[in-house]
Amino acid sequence: MRRSAVTTATLALPLAALCLVSAGCGSSGDSAGTAPETSTAPKLAGAVTATLDTRLRIINGTDTKKQVVAAAGCIDPQGLLPVVLKPGEEVVRTGWCAVNEADVSGTLQWDCGWFGLDCKVADYKAGNPSIGWPWISVDGLRHKFSAGESCAFKFREQVVEGSRGVDLSGAKDMRLKWVNSTTLSACSSD
Repeated sequence: MRRSAVTTATLALPLAALCLVSAGCGSSGDSAGTAPETSTAPKLAGAVTATLDTRLRIINGTDTKKQVVAAAGCIDPQGLLPVVLKPGEEVVRTGWCAVNEADVSGTLQWDCGWFGLDCKVADYKAGNPSIGWPWISVDGLRHKFSAGESCAFKFREQVVEGSRGVDLSGAKDMRLKWVNSTTLSACSSD
């Protein structure tokens, strides 16, 4: 039995609107150095909020493997499993969430044992509030970024450079780059 296009469209529109209004859904992601992506469920311009999505690239700029758990938006099944990043690889997540201040969040993991278990872990979050500066938090230290700004998060013998690029069409461009050392000044808390 074939479903008609009218029935499918009639059901899909209210479900999509419910998702956008109630949970601020809309996330997407990719890994291993692929091109930037756009949100799979963009916000309704002016209807829900005027803020842009948060696009966060996490790059392994070290000479050892690292693991990242990365989720975007309010509900993201990709945020349940770690992604192994070899040197030079990256993971990208773009999202927005109306019910939580963090649009993209997860954990940075290093010194992992067999099968990627028993890792040292630091939480990270990134967001773009309706009012105020876009921010990134690593291991509890939160820094607000202006466009073009960079600084270094230093924690438990790890260094992660945080930065904000120019705004993209539909998203704030944020970056975390895990490095062996840095010349950047330390990030300050807000």
